[in-house]
Amino acid sequence: MYCTNLEKMPFGMFVGVNNHFQSVLFAGVLMRDVKAASFAWVFKEFLSLMGGKAPITILTDQCKAMTKAIREVMPNTKHLWCKWHIFKDAPEELGPVYRRNGPFRREFHYVINQMLTEDEFERAWDDLITRYNLRNNAWMERMYNKKMWAKPWCKDIFCARMASTQQSESANSILKKVIPRNCSMNRFVDQYKKLLFIRASAEEKEEHKTKQYECRRRRVPAIEKHAISLYTRRACQLFSEEVDKSADYNVLQVLMPNEVRVVHSNDEVRKKWAFVSFTVRIGDDGGKLACECGLFEHFGILCCHSIKVLIHFGEKEIPQAQIMKRWTRGAKDFDYPSVERSGSIDNQLQQSVLYVNALEVAHSADKYPDASQILMNHLSLARKEIQRMVEDRGENNQDNVAGGYSSSSSSKFCYDSETRYETEGATNNVFGAAGSNAYMSDSDILSIQAPPVPAKSVGRPRENRFPRMFEYRRTRCNKMNRNRDDSNKSLL
Repeated sequence: MYCTNLEKMPFGMFVGVNNHFQSVLFAGVLMRDVKAASFAWVFKEFLSLMGGKAPITILTDQCKAMTKAIREVMPNTKHLWCKWHIFKDAPEELGPVYRRNGPFRREFHYVINQMLTEDEFERAWDDLITRYNLRNNAWMERMYNKKMWAKPWCKDIFCARMASTQQSESANSILKKVIPRNCSMNRFVDQYKKLLFIRASAEEKEEHKTKQYECRRRRVPAIEKHAISLYTRRACQLFSEEVDKSADYNVLQVLMPNEVRVVHSNDEVRKKWAFVSFTVRIGDDGGKLACECGLFEHFGILCCHSIKVLIHFGEKEIPQAQIMKRWTRGAKDFDYPSVERSGSIDNQLQQSVLYVNALEVAHSADKYPDASQILMNHLSLARKEIQRMVEDRGENNQDNVAGGYSSSSSSKFCYDSETRYETEGATNNVFGAAGSNAYMSDSDILSIQAPPVPAKSVGRPRENRFPRMFEYRRTRCNKMNRNRDDSNKSLL
């Protein structure tokens, strides 16, 4: 929440992440206060905008009123604390030890951002506070006791990498870069529109980079080639990092027919508190993998241990069950409900469904001129029938107008298999009118006259042009002569 306007009204944003790991603004809200009832209203309105679908996970600060509202409105949503809000006071609490580019800061962020097990986190935290003499630090003890932000205790909760401090910090800095503090309300709205445009442009730019992306390494495993063909550019880079990590592991033994032990073999790059071996469970005849590190459940991309098992058994493609669509190039290829099935959904979502279906039809009709003509005929037919329906029911009942253009069989423009289109006769006019004029007769077209055009004088009007130098001098001399004559008359 930010107070970014003169009215001191808190402003909150619903921020998510797209398939390029970029921050996306879902909604923004100005509130009068930060009470639990106000937050409950905000979450209810947000659910209505999202078509009644609650998020899987939501990350907030440590506001008790917000926590109470989430439990009331979205009881099935997993609630976690945002790390950026928790650790934003670290420079003040820890002092010089938390300096920029310092060793403690680098190791500290590694511990809180990496996917570790509970035992690894306990040993890593103890090693960190021991080496930097922070065992008696009150802030470190307080953060350790509040484990609602730690990954080992929420590894089975999908967070789409929003739980890391870098992603959260970028999401919280978006607003501050564009909207200044204590700005007026009209400027706030203009700057917020500018912010939406900036985020949309960044996404389009990343889409273009994804289309042009190709891996330039000499040796690329077959499973990584398959990932490049599926994932976006940023997701491919993260997957490649896991592939590189898998080179430090070996598959030593098969414990059971559906379990494999993966052991780390490179002591030079391994932390002294890190686990050496991990167990990967195989299900559905190799179609599904589950590692005890929990990276896929938390992030949505295979971990290095599972990748090592796939490479060991000669798999060239990622199992279908391990491909999360939200990180793929076709993440936006959503199967919207059809117009016929959209009657039972929310009105705002129904309007969005109509827009999407109309755009899809228009996009498919651009490929062929005949298809465009058919679409224009049907649109004109639908427009006339809707206008007739509005006139029959009255302007007060416009909200009850049906979204389609098929009506009862008694309608003149009925659309069914037995009735012939009116366009067959209308499009054969002499003038070849198309679009909204395709249903006009020849006499109606002849009666159309262009509006009269006022006659213009030849040349540029004298009052709208700059006078030439000699004209300016002549006018000045005439004015001086008139003034001289007036003065002479007054003397006489």
